[in-house]
Amino acid sequence: MLNSKNTFFCAAPWTSLCLYPTGNVTPCCIFKNSNFLEVGNLNKMSVEMAFNSPLMVSVRQEMLSGHIPTGCLACHLLEKAGGDSYRKKINRQYLQDANLASCDSKSGEIAKPEFQFFDLAFTNSCNLRCRMCNDEFCNGLAEEIAIINNFENHKSTATKEVEIPEEYLNKNKFKMLKLQGGEPLTSPRLISILKKLIKSGRAKDISLQINTNATLLSENIFSIFSQFKQCWLRLSIDAWGKRNSYIRYPSKWSDIFDKISIAKHSSKQYENINIEIVTVIQIYNILYMPEIYRNFKFYFGVEIHFQLLYEPIYFSIQSLPKDFKKNVHDKFTQVISSSNDTYLINELQIVLNHMTEKDCSENMDRFIEVTKIFDKTREQQISDYCPEFHSLFTTKVNSNPLLPKI
Repeated sequence: MLNSKNTFFCAAPWTSLCLYPTGNVTPCCIFKNSNFLEVGNLNKMSVEMAFNSPLMVSVRQEMLSGHIPTGCLACHLLEKAGGDSYRKKINRQYLQDANLASCDSKSGEIAKPEFQFFDLAFTNSCNLRCRMCNDEFCNGLAEEIAIINNFENHKSTATKEVEIPEEYLNKNKFKMLKLQGGEPLTSPRLISILKKLIKSGRAKDISLQINTNATLLSENIFSIFSQFKQCWLRLSIDAWGKRNSYIRYPSKWSDIFDKISIAKHSSKQYENINIEIVTVIQIYNILYMPEIYRNFKFYFGVEIHFQLLYEPIYFSIQSLPKDFKKNVHDKFTQVISSSNDTYLINELQIVLNHMTEKDCSENMDRFIEVTKIFDKTREQQISDYCPEFHSLFTTKVNSNPLLPKI
């Protein structure tokens, strides 16, 4: 039974295994190891040991003590802005499965994990190089940054795939399998895992969530997805039209449009397949958020979920200068006052609350630098895609041509 002081409790550290391409295991996919505690790694230890690493036990102990772990900042900030955080979503699905009695109250360890949810980002292979992505999750972006920086060891940015503990996939009666990357559909192992679950008879009891950039979708793959209890296909698309190709380079909008059409058709063909658009709100697309929503609703009639970008901080909307924030505020306020769409109104207000909650405009110079570097290497020009940003790029900034590991 949870104590009343545990207002920020999350079921994830008790019920889920979140795995990264490096082999690292964390409480969830948006957790930030701010205190740099030792992380469990499946390349070096068993699942049980990784699930009871210093990081994992620290998070459990803090939650049981009624504290908010520093690594849970993203959920805390979103809830502060009035949003529906990942923590809340996890709790709605798995709170009843969080067996607190299984956790040693002193050590924070769980001897026999009872996993309900596997969150597997098992590859960093990706066919796109999104501007705001973290190079840990995209081998192509890592290589591009290394070449820009003239790193001699850029070959070390090769594809990484961690061995998935298939014995746990087979013997655990988990409810959800979340697959992301990288781009998960680039890996043949993904299809192999799904086919094994189908063959074993387990698929009918398992729900899938697949985060994909949509470029590799085909009609054939939907026949595999359809054999699971449910499939939530989350299409990562950050703008409408050619602006999406600028942000999520080198995708082509005509191809993306066709892939969404295939996905929409398949969701009608198979009742258990659900399509969602996931848009990460960042500097590049903040001004176009209302249009993104309206276009996807009009052309495809699909659900749209907006997520706030927190890192890299220089891509965060909190880093916008005050006058630009005012432009965003004025545009959103006008939309809010003239719209009767309660979902859009609420999402716009959450974004405004987050944008104005903190001034990080000291990072704007870095945003301009990084944008100019990518523009040069990719032979693009931001003014061709986001003309409203022209004034931001007329100001001289301190030159630092090296790109960080982002």
